Amino acid sequence: MTELSDFIQISVWGKSSTGQLVTAHRLVSEELLGEHNGGGAGPTGASGPTGPAGERVTGPTGATGKDGAIGPTGPGVGATGATGGTGAAGVTGPTGTGVGVTGATGATGATGDTGAAGVTGPTGPGVGTTGATGGTGATGVTGPTGTGVGTTGATGATGGTGATGVTGFTGATGFTGATGFTGATGFTGATGFTGATGFTGATGFTGATGFTGVTGNTSTARHLFIGNNTSNTTFAANTEVPFNQTIVDNGGPDIVLSSQTSITLLQGNYWVSWNISGGVATAGTPLSFALRRGTTLITGSRAVNSIAPTAQTISVGADLIIAVTSASDSINLYNDGGDASVTSLGSRLAAQISFIKLSD
Repeated sequence: MTELSDFIQISVWGKSSTGQLVTAHRLVSEELLGEHNGGGAGPTGASGPTGPAGERVTGPTGATGKDGAIGPTGPGVGATGATGGTGAAGVTGPTGTGVGVTGATGATGATGDTGAAGVTGPTGPGVGTTGATGGTGATGVTGPTGTGVGTTGATGATGGTGATGVTGFTGATGFTGATGFTGATGFTGATGFTGATGFTGATGFTGATGFTGVTGNTSTARHLFIGNNTSNTTFAANTEVPFNQTIVDNGGPDIVLSSQTSITLLQGNYWVSWNISGGVATAGTPLSFALRRGTTLITGSRAVNSIAPTAQTISVGADLIIAVTSASDSINLYNDGGDASVTSLGSRLAAQISFIKLSD
């Protein structure tokens, strides 16, 4: 330490970790206060090497913090602890000297066990004077507690239920998991075996052969088709219809137009169809025509229109089979009703009749 004038100047030197002075760590007062010593600041010296790292020293343990606040009472009452064992009986104190003042009679203690009888002493010589009756002795010490477990004490009062804790916040709903991949389609099961073909049922009995039909008559294919092509021709009642037109004629010699109004048929069976297109002169008069064999009406040959109006052309006709049993018959178509007017109607003639021989 150097003393200059009225100032105290201190030079500080650093030490290494081994206690040696280190020049680079000195701090000289005049280097800081050079201008007061008459000289300017010298150049800055080169930086010294970095010293070794200091040792790490663990500081003392801090003082123990204050106890935390007592937590809330847990819910429910704890189970009652097991009853402790009975303590050992205390040592009986010594018997006092002399007879004490008789205290107030205490509560009668439990009767102690009878002690064993003492040995009888020898009989003294002569009869002694009866002594004064002694005072009642003090109540004997209560005998030791009996062995065995004492009765369990009454259960203490149940403590009050602790306050219910605050319900915690409901957790956020978790994200819905991604839908799993659709499983691969299973393999198609193998086709089952085709069942065995069932047995062929027994062939049913052949039905009985039907009766052979009656042999029909041989057709001769004879045909005559004739008509009347006039218009507005009036036929009086019971008048035969004349025919002036032949349409088909291959009926001979079985079917022959023998006169203008008569057709001769030889023996055999004939299909006959006739038709008239006409009307009546008087309203309410039926339009009626029929076939006759000579002058006799052939059953089933009549055709009637009973509501034929005047000034209107209608059609009547019939189809039947005629059997000629004699060598020949003369057939004619005649007006079987009131006066009638016949006329052609389209492609239909005013009157027409067809004969076909079916058999001889």
